[in-house]
Amino acid sequence: MKRQNLRKALMVIFILSLPVTMFYLSPLLTLQGALKGIVTSSLIFIVVSAVIAFFAGRVFCGWICPGGAVQEALFPANDSRVLGEKFNLIKYGIAAVWLMTLVVFFVMAGGILSIKPLYGIEGGFSLGTPKSYLMFYVAMGAMVTLSLLLGRRSFCHYGCMLAPL
Repeated sequence: MKRQNLRKALMVIFILSLPVTMFYLSPLLTLQGALKGIVTSSLIFIVVSAVIAFFAGRVFCGWICPGGAVQEALFPANDSRVLGEKFNLIKYGIAAVWLMTLVVFFVMAGGILSIKPLYGIEGGFSLGTPKSYLMFYVAMGAMVTLSLLLGRRSFCHYGCMLAPL
């Protein structure tokens, strides 16, 4: 029970930090940087998460992921299981397209030219512009809507690009 209380406390912290950290986790920001040959914080994060997942399984998803925490907070509203395994393939398709696009963008840029962890993150905070607020609300709206309509952690099952890792 203590372990679950700790996990839930961490998840609350990560939900509250999401307006600051959202772009540090953004697959779109990774693609924007790749077009210019820049390794962004989000690409570094994705690589580190993949390595952690290889050794520790889904510890990131269950303990750290702010998106997963948002969806878990909605369990009281809809705790039903998501649709069958064949629909889980959607996330693999999304991840494959994203990964191929990432590689193509880096090739078009002439390879990795620089590493800029704060690329695209003005002042180090994700929500620094009106456009960033719009992106935040669209991302949160998608997670909340999917969770309420389809059940527990449906965004993780159908839309998360880190889930296949």
